[in-house]
Amino acid sequence: MNLRKSILLVLILLMPFFSISQASAGVTATTIYSLAYPVGLAEDSSGNIYIADDHNSDASKKGIVVVPATTGTLFGQAVTAGTPKTIVAVSNPAGIAISSGGILVWSLANGDIYGLSSSGQTIFGVSLTVNTVTQIASGTGLRGGLDFDSSGNLFGVYIATGTFSVLPVASGTLFGQSVTANTSKTLYSNGSNWFWDLAVDSSGNIFISDGWGLQGVFVMPVSTGTLVGQSVTANTVEKLTAFGTTRYAGIDADASDAIYANVYGGTTKVIAPTSRTVFQTALSANTLTNLSSTSGYILQGLLIASNGDIISGGNSTYRLVATPDLTVPDAPTIGTATALSPTSASISFNAPASNGGATIETYTATSTPGSFTGQLLQAGSGSITVTGLSSSTAYTFTVTASNSAGTSSPSSASISITMPASEEELAAQSAQSASAREAAARAAHSARVAAAEEKLKAVLARGEPVITQLFKEVECFGATEKNISLINDDIALLTVEEKQNLKNVCKIVLKYATVDKVAAHGYFVFAQLVEAGITAPQASVARSVAIRELRARPSENVDTIAEINEAIKHSLAVYQARKDRLAAVIARNAARQLN
Repeated sequence: MNLRKSILLVLILLMPFFSISQASAGVTATTIYSLAYPVGLAEDSSGNIYIADDHNSDASKKGIVVVPATTGTLFGQAVTAGTPKTIVAVSNPAGIAISSGGILVWSLANGDIYGLSSSGQTIFGVSLTVNTVTQIASGTGLRGGLDFDSSGNLFGVYIATGTFSVLPVASGTLFGQSVTANTSKTLYSNGSNWFWDLAVDSSGNIFISDGWGLQGVFVMPVSTGTLVGQSVTANTVEKLTAFGTTRYAGIDADASDAIYANVYGGTTKVIAPTSRTVFQTALSANTLTNLSSTSGYILQGLLIASNGDIISGGNSTYRLVATPDLTVPDAPTIGTATALSPTSASISFNAPASNGGATIETYTATSTPGSFTGQLLQAGSGSITVTGLSSSTAYTFTVTASNSAGTSSPSSASISITMPASEEELAAQSAQSASAREAAARAAHSARVAAAEEKLKAVLARGEPVITQLFKEVECFGATEKNISLINDDIALLTVEEKQNLKNVCKIVLKYATVDKVAAHGYFVFAQLVEAGITAPQASVARSVAIRELRARPSENVDTIAEINEAIKHSLAVYQARKDRLAAVIARNAARQLN
């Protein structure tokens, strides 16, 4: 059994002792492949994830596996998005990398290196046939994790030893050592180290994880200076003290040169040259930070995807997506408020731009005044009905959105609306309006009468005769073309002061109006004759006798005051004579009874 297989066997035996937890807060884990121990991981520019599967219990799956980002064709083979496929069947793959030109490169445990390209290219002096696996080099020291630098040089560790090497793209000097194009060169060897993986940052510095020997993270810097807060010397392998002496497995650098390293069976740790936020975690410059939410998904390989996701191995191979911190939603946008009845209204709104990272469950509309509310249980825009409002009252409304994190601030207020009046209020308003109209009519009528009275006083002051229409306007009713001359004659007998008291004038009109009523045999009572000043008051029986007399005479015999008085006088005389005769009869009867 070779050294590498012995190491893998030890790791297999140790794996049950490492705790693999369930999903924790702050991360969403998706299983992308069943392999629990991915040795090598890489991503191409299209987002396809490649896995070096060297430890699958199913021999037919061992080799280079792709998890496609989209459905289509890769290297001449049909693939389905998200469905793993072994595109190259091979035993003992050790590392995997993608060149800037899209060439898929992998190494085997014996140091042989192969390439696969979807287009005709040359790499390390070897021409590749389209979609055909081609050996690039043999027996190299690159027997573990692989990575290209920006110049196209391929670096790799010899897993579980203290060695790393380069396959240079051109002859020259690398890290102070002479190299020959397309020929493997060992850059560092130390039997005390136990290198598991390797990463190259944008400046070409080599970072190596040590999982057993001296335990920690080491760097081979391209120049003397400072890396992650530590002074380093060019071309000299040094341990990065910030990482401590923990067992590290997979390692990778992101596009901003933050260095991520997997604690074997633990979590991912990260350090960055500047303060920033990664995986929903704030980093202080040059300070190692633990991404605790990755716990339970970490064993070996590590890849920081171009979108910031972490690809790593746990019980399976996972894609870890940082779950954004949940916040309350933004405020909704208020729409219109519409009265539905005297006590209810509909308030429209638009959903906020951000739901805070969680589905909005409830929208609530609130009135001002009164704080009456209505709710709508849905995630998107809509309308909410608020009840319990007061009729004939002005309201504005605001809307809030609620998710599992809480409730948003209120929207801006709607335009104010006034609720319709209730039936009772409408009835009261109608009655009030009618009363107001009546009052207005009375006021207008009074104004017209007052104006007519002033006009009449002016006519009387000038000594002019009054026409019948003017008497009507001052509401002295009864003046006619028949009696107007008599009325004016009587008015002429009044003094100037008496004329200005219109009661005196109207009494004259009333007198002649009553005369006309008597002559016409219209309905009247004796009191009206007295009120008009035509006759004096009389006893009840006498009044009845007088009325019968006036109605019995022809109209032409009772069409003047004198004739009316004569008829009354006659009726009273007749009444008195009858009364006297009756008294005489009574007296005689009384005398006979005495005799």
